[in-house]
Amino acid sequence: MHPNTELANRIIQEKLLGSTVESFGLTHQFLTLTFRDKNADDHTIWIDTEVTSKSYPFQELNLDETGAALLLFNSVNLKEVVAIQCNDEATLEIQFDNGIHIFFAGSPAEESMIEPWSLGTEMSNAASSIIATHGGGYIIFEGRQDM
Repeated sequence: MHPNTELANRIIQEKLLGSTVESFGLTHQFLTLTFRDKNADDHTIWIDTEVTSKSYPFQELNLDETGAALLLFNSVNLKEVVAIQCNDEATLEIQFDNGIHIFFAGSPAEESMIEPWSLGTEMSNAASSIIATHGGGYIIFEGRQDM
Protein backbone atom coordinates (compact mmCIF):
# COMPACT_ATOMS: atom_id res chain seq x y z
CA MET A 1 0.00 0.00 0.00
CA HIS A 2 1.24 3.47 -0.85
CA PRO A 3 2.30 5.53 2.23
CA ASN A 4 -0.21 8.30 1.43
CA THR A 5 -2.97 5.68 1.27
CA GLU A 6 -2.05 4.48 4.75
CA LEU A 7 -2.12 8.04 6.09
CA ALA A 8 -5.41 8.79 4.29
CA ASN A 9 -6.98 5.67 5.81
CA ARG A 10 -5.74 6.55 9.28
CA ILE A 11 -7.24 10.04 9.09
CA ILE A 12 -10.50 8.91 7.47
CA GLN A 13 -11.02 6.16 10.02
CA GLU A 14 -10.12 8.43 12.92
CA LYS A 15 -12.59 11.10 11.78
CA LEU A 16 -15.48 9.04 10.38
CA LEU A 17 -15.56 5.59 11.97
CA GLY A 18 -18.47 5.62 14.42
CA SER A 19 -19.84 8.94 13.10
CA THR A 20 -23.32 9.33 11.62
CA VAL A 21 -24.58 11.05 8.50
CA GLU A 22 -25.81 14.43 9.71
CA SER A 23 -26.84 15.87 6.35
CA PHE A 24 -26.47 15.43 2.62
CA GLY A 25 -27.23 17.38 -0.50
CA LEU A 26 -25.81 19.66 -3.15
CA THR A 27 -23.46 22.50 -2.30
CA HIS A 28 -22.05 24.64 -5.11
CA GLN A 29 -23.07 21.89 -7.58
CA PHE A 30 -21.14 19.20 -5.67
CA LEU A 31 -22.73 16.30 -3.85
CA THR A 32 -21.90 16.42 -0.15
CA LEU A 33 -22.20 14.07 2.81
CA THR A 34 -21.67 15.59 6.25
CA PHE A 35 -20.93 13.36 9.22
CA ARG A 36 -21.10 14.20 12.91
CA ASP A 37 -18.74 12.40 15.24
CA LYS A 38 -19.14 11.62 18.94
CA ASN A 39 -17.49 14.97 19.82
CA ALA A 40 -20.13 16.85 17.79
CA ASP A 41 -17.52 17.80 15.16
CA ASP A 42 -18.64 17.81 11.53
CA HIS A 43 -16.71 16.29 8.64
CA THR A 44 -17.80 16.78 5.03
CA ILE A 45 -17.04 14.68 1.98
CA TRP A 46 -17.30 16.64 -1.28
CA ILE A 47 -18.05 14.33 -4.20
CA ASP A 48 -17.27 14.91 -7.88
CA THR A 49 -17.19 11.31 -9.08
CA GLU A 50 -19.30 8.26 -9.81
CA VAL A 51 -21.28 7.04 -6.79
CA THR A 52 -22.23 3.36 -6.70
CA SER A 53 -23.64 0.82 -4.27
CA LYS A 54 -23.91 -2.95 -4.60
CA SER A 55 -26.27 -3.16 -1.63
CA TYR A 56 -28.85 -0.59 -2.75
CA PRO A 57 -30.36 -0.93 -6.25
CA PHE A 58 -30.75 2.79 -6.94
CA GLN A 59 -29.17 2.40 -10.38
CA GLU A 60 -32.29 0.52 -11.57
CA LEU A 61 -34.47 3.59 -11.09
CA ASN A 62 -34.98 6.07 -13.91
CA LEU A 63 -33.06 8.91 -12.26
CA ASP A 64 -30.12 11.03 -13.33
CA GLU A 65 -26.81 10.47 -11.49
CA THR A 66 -27.41 13.27 -9.00
CA GLY A 67 -30.96 12.18 -8.17
CA ALA A 68 -29.86 8.57 -7.76
CA ALA A 69 -26.99 9.59 -5.44
CA LEU A 70 -29.28 11.76 -3.32
CA LEU A 71 -31.73 8.86 -2.98
CA LEU A 72 -28.85 6.61 -1.92
CA PHE A 73 -27.64 9.21 0.60
CA ASN A 74 -31.16 9.42 2.02
CA SER A 75 -30.97 5.67 2.76
CA VAL A 76 -27.96 6.30 5.05
CA ASN A 77 -29.18 9.52 6.68
CA LEU A 78 -28.58 9.32 10.45
CA LYS A 79 -26.86 5.93 10.02
CA GLU A 80 -23.53 5.10 11.64
CA VAL A 81 -20.31 4.41 9.74
CA VAL A 82 -19.15 0.90 10.71
CA ALA A 83 -16.31 0.55 8.19
CA ILE A 84 -14.48 2.95 5.89
CA GLN A 85 -11.40 2.65 3.71
CA CYS A 86 -9.75 4.01 0.61
CA ASN A 87 -7.30 2.26 -1.69
CA ASP A 88 -4.26 3.13 -3.78
CA GLU A 89 -6.57 4.01 -6.72
CA ALA A 90 -8.36 6.59 -4.49
CA THR A 91 -11.65 4.69 -4.41
CA LEU A 92 -13.47 5.27 -1.12
CA GLU A 93 -15.80 2.67 0.40
CA ILE A 94 -18.11 3.41 3.32
CA GLN A 95 -20.25 0.79 5.08
CA PHE A 96 -23.14 1.82 7.31
CA ASP A 97 -24.91 0.07 10.18
CA ASN A 98 -27.95 -0.65 7.98
CA GLY A 99 -25.81 -2.74 5.60
CA ILE A 100 -25.52 -0.14 2.83
CA HIS A 101 -22.10 0.19 1.16
CA ILE A 102 -21.28 3.29 -0.88
CA PHE A 103 -18.34 3.58 -3.27
CA PHE A 104 -16.83 6.80 -4.62
CA ALA A 105 -14.75 6.07 -7.72
CA GLY A 106 -11.14 7.17 -7.55
CA SER A 107 -10.78 6.79 -11.31
CA PRO A 108 -14.05 8.09 -12.74
CA ALA A 109 -14.67 7.56 -16.45
CA GLU A 110 -14.70 11.31 -16.94
CA GLU A 111 -11.06 12.32 -16.65
CA SER A 112 -11.97 15.97 -16.05
CA MET A 113 -12.88 14.92 -12.50
CA ILE A 114 -9.32 15.44 -11.27
CA GLU A 115 -10.35 15.50 -7.60
CA PRO A 116 -13.00 12.77 -7.35
CA TRP A 117 -13.70 13.32 -3.66
CA SER A 118 -12.29 15.15 -0.69
CA LEU A 119 -12.79 15.15 3.05
CA GLY A 120 -12.67 18.37 5.01
CA THR A 121 -12.89 18.65 8.75
CA GLU A 122 -12.53 21.37 11.35
CA MET A 123 -12.30 20.60 15.02
CA SER A 124 -10.62 21.82 18.17
CA ASN A 125 -8.69 24.57 16.37
CA ALA A 126 -7.23 22.00 13.94
CA ALA A 127 -8.22 21.25 10.38
CA SER A 128 -7.56 18.27 8.18
CA SER A 129 -8.20 17.74 4.51
CA ILE A 130 -7.74 14.78 2.21
CA ILE A 131 -8.07 15.30 -1.51
CA ALA A 132 -8.25 12.16 -3.65
CA THR A 133 -6.60 12.55 -7.04
CA HIS A 134 -7.87 10.98 -10.27
CA GLY A 135 -6.37 7.54 -10.73
CA GLY A 136 -4.88 7.32 -7.27
CA GLY A 137 -3.00 9.19 -4.63
CA TYR A 138 -3.91 11.78 -2.05
CA ILE A 139 -3.07 15.32 -1.10
CA ILE A 140 -3.21 15.52 2.69
CA PHE A 141 -3.25 18.53 5.01
CA GLU A 142 -3.34 17.49 8.64
CA GLY A 143 -3.80 19.31 11.90
CA ARG A 144 -3.27 22.97 11.03
CA GLN A 145 -3.33 25.06 14.18
CA ASP A 146 -3.91 28.44 12.48
CA MET A 147 -7.69 28.17 12.20
